[in-house]
Amino acid sequence: MQVLETPPPGAVVLLNGKDLSNWMKRNGEPAAGKVEDGVIIVTPGAATS
Repeated sequence: MQVLETPPPGAVVLLNGKDLSNWMKRNGEPAAGKVEDGVIIVTPGAATS
């Protein structure tokens, strides 16, 4: 698998590997959870809107 250092032009980056700043709930609030070692960690009940 090839890992790109920068996304191609026009790409929408959802997971930057650092935080969930590009994620939001359906109601527009920031997404709950955190990112550890580039992986999304979701706490029980946090993935609902």
